[in-house]
Amino acid sequence: MVSHNKYHDDAPSLSALRNFEKMTIASHEYTFAFTCSAFAYTTLSLGMGGGRDRAFAQEVFKCPSREDYLLYYERSRVMAADPEADETMRHIAGEFVKNVRAAKIAALDRALEEDIPASDKAAWVEAAREAPELAASDAHKVMFLRNNDFYEIKSAAQMARYWTMRQEMFGRELAHQKITLVDLSHHRNEIDSGVMRLMRGEDESGRCVIVASMARIHAEGLTLTGLLAACWYVWHAALERPNCQENGVVLILDYKGVSGDMMKQISPYRTAAKKMIFQTLPVSVRAIHVQFGSDCGRWWRLLAPTAAFAAILFKMRCVVYNGTDEEFVVELGKHGMLAEFIPIELGGCETFDNWREWLEERQVLGI
Repeated sequence: MVSHNKYHDDAPSLSALRNFEKMTIASHEYTFAFTCSAFAYTTLSLGMGGGRDRAFAQEVFKCPSREDYLLYYERSRVMAADPEADETMRHIAGEFVKNVRAAKIAALDRALEEDIPASDKAAWVEAAREAPELAASDAHKVMFLRNNDFYEIKSAAQMARYWTMRQEMFGRELAHQKITLVDLSHHRNEIDSGVMRLMRGEDESGRCVIVASMARIHAEGLTLTGLLAACWYVWHAALERPNCQENGVVLILDYKGVSGDMMKQISPYRTAAKKMIFQTLPVSVRAIHVQFGSDCGRWWRLLAPTAAFAAILFKMRCVVYNGTDEEFVVELGKHGMLAEFIPIELGGCETFDNWREWLEERQVLGI
């Protein structure tokens, strides 16, 4: 029960590219970018294989989808950062990326001004005034744009939700600064518990791996507020990695040992964490792997079709397992995840001591 994102290898047509630029770069100040990008299209098409046959093939001139536009942007971004690429091609691709970002940031600013109700964006307005380096920087805005396929209104709405939640969780003073382990010292039990953990490595696609161990929620002394603060901290630690912003996250949900009664008890955390991860944070969950274990009851297996349907709605891959840990880690390997970066309790090699050491390192660094 797997739902895949669809990616097209065909480059958009030259006329479609111009339309995309007109859509994303409305100002006449970027007229020069049209010429640069037109040339970039030709050089990138010729340079990425297929030569003239690819550049002028009939299918190149088909009506492109928005996904084609995004694919071209990603190709340009990769080309601009490729030290082995032709210098001229790198420059042109870089100019295209820079101009699209500038135009989309301007469009997001307009959306914040014109389309988001004052009550919804009040927390962001305050944060942008008090901590512009956090709330109003271009890098911060681009995270939300990338997460919403550069739809500026959706990005603006999510950014407003993000700052509202941040202020509600941590208060005005703490919300307006980078939140560190020292700031969350009163929630260290929840952080140390490892309910939510960021793995040291990444999968073969460069995606971060985060593991949620649901049975750990029942450890003594853990609070819902603290667990959500821990969730916030771990996912922001992932966002510190450039690969996370560019490639997204793989989420592993470990439900081994969770009974039906326990499921009811953890429901408030699951609901709040889901809202945080899927509606608020500027991070894309590319795939979810759910392990119920070989001793799960028969009714757990009925959740597989539901999970697959949810995956289609969220445009991600979701796989549900109810086998042994050994079988689970083998299956994860088929999806590009190395056993050395999978928790030992799921059949991998990552120990809980690694988690404690990671936290200690960040404590020393003040992050």
